[in-house]
Amino acid sequence: QGDLNPSLSYDSVKGFESRFHGNLTDTDIWPPLWMIFTKQFELGIMLKPTILMRGDFAGLERATMKIEGRPYMNISITREGNGTEAPVDATTPLTIYPMRVMGINTVDFNKRYKVKISANGQDVETSPQVNWGQVEFRDHVSNFACGELSEKALLNPALTNITVSLIEVDESGVQVVNTTLGTGQVTCSSLLNGECSPSPSNVVILSSSGTTVATVQLAMIWRTSAQTWFASKIRGLSFSFPQVILKQETLATALPDSADLTPGAAASGIALHLIQGGQDYVVGLAGTLGSTQSSLAGDSAINFAPGFVDQWMPCPLNTQDCTSPRLELYAGMTLIGSAALPQIEFTSKTAMQGTGGGFMSNSAAAGELNIPTTIVLTAPGDASATIAIVTMNAKEDMTLESSMFIEPRSAVQVPMSSKQEVSWIIADVDRSVAYNFTVQALALESAGDGSSSTYENYRQVSGEMLLPVGVKDSFSATCQPMTSTGLPASSAPCSFSTTFPFTGSGYTNGQVVILSVQWSNGGTKNQLFSPPFELGGSSAAVPAASASL
Repeated sequence: QGDLNPSLSYDSVKGFESRFHGNLTDTDIWPPLWMIFTKQFELGIMLKPTILMRGDFAGLERATMKIEGRPYMNISITREGNGTEAPVDATTPLTIYPMRVMGINTVDFNKRYKVKISANGQDVETSPQVNWGQVEFRDHVSNFACGELSEKALLNPALTNITVSLIEVDESGVQVVNTTLGTGQVTCSSLLNGECSPSPSNVVILSSSGTTVATVQLAMIWRTSAQTWFASKIRGLSFSFPQVILKQETLATALPDSADLTPGAAASGIALHLIQGGQDYVVGLAGTLGSTQSSLAGDSAINFAPGFVDQWMPCPLNTQDCTSPRLELYAGMTLIGSAALPQIEFTSKTAMQGTGGGFMSNSAAAGELNIPTTIVLTAPGDASATIAIVTMNAKEDMTLESSMFIEPRSAVQVPMSSKQEVSWIIADVDRSVAYNFTVQALALESAGDGSSSTYENYRQVSGEMLLPVGVKDSFSATCQPMTSTGLPASSAPCSFSTTFPFTGSGYTNGQVVILSVQWSNGGTKNQLFSPPFELGGSSAAVPAASASL
């Protein structure tokens, strides 16, 4: 034992010059080499390089760009046999959770899909779910515990064979028929803090004939506190677009004969399309077209119910049936620009540092992060031609503070000409304010049915359009506290509700519809979409698991 006083100096006008004082514990120093022997040594280093650039960029004069990085390096040196390493044969629980299925292109309430995992001598499976652009699962994480095994066994495919099966549940006949569409294999290549790499893993499902059926995205966690890890990955999100810089020559080149896109005209014929998970979300642009360039803004924010944020990551290269989230710009029915969304580290404390308030966010609400991102849209087929520069704000909310539907929580079948009670909660709610809501039904139709109107007006799911049907329901209401055991009314989430009528002209038996809810909050118009309804079925929900973890 003793004192340790290392010193780091650098001259050149008093650069560095650092001092440190520490106590030596269980340490031997052997003169004359003065070598230090200790049980374990840890060193962490974070660098903060910053680059500032100024100049003309994509038509913007005297623009200033700041690039900041925060690379972090950790070094662990452990003395062999010191007892701090985990025993080679120590066992830890393995959890394998399927997040979603990608690559199924049909929407059919009579056919649902579930995933079965076979690993470590155990079988676990999801509840069956309807495909709505993709098949998402929200079963409780405890249902996917695959027993305990050692690190050596987990990292050795010969010792641990993990099989993923995709099963179709067909309810169109008298009896329910389960058909295995195909299987795939997945391995844990390496471990980082109990998380298997790659993470998430994309498993290609092959039929018995060797053809690709779909791709299952899942996470493999080898740790005791698996629920904590999964909870950290689930967030509610909303996306808004406060600024879109568009050059007039871009519009003139793309649509030279359009009188609606001349300088001085409103930007009513231009829209952004946010595409993710087999669904297309539309945000119109507001503003006036300029003579050389236009500064426009999105007319609404799109809200997403809590889900795995890893679904917003770009797809790994050459991953089948996986389409990276992207942003497209349309003028009328013409695609004039597009770009993949950059990877946003929603759950990284380092990456998100400073986004909970201050100059990088519009709100400092508890549990909320606002992440600004700049996206450069380029011409289709020509990545060198800049079309527009879009500022996107991705707002992240904790689960119970997010915008989402409470009833229904999943796909549901309802009788024709019925009235259904629906309820939802919204982010950043003020319990004392009466909000004005507009609820509109959107019916799923083939793309050809919407040919009389321009493409940018409508959402899409699996290539089919969602067109307005029936009569809008507009009302004003304050939120009502939800009953929750053990929570006071002031702490429990509060919700809004209405009885929506699927009655009148436009509704047909077997039709699939969703509800669009719009409201304004803080001067921003918001959009939230319900799970799908099938008209003409029994008044019972398609079986679904709890959304809680």
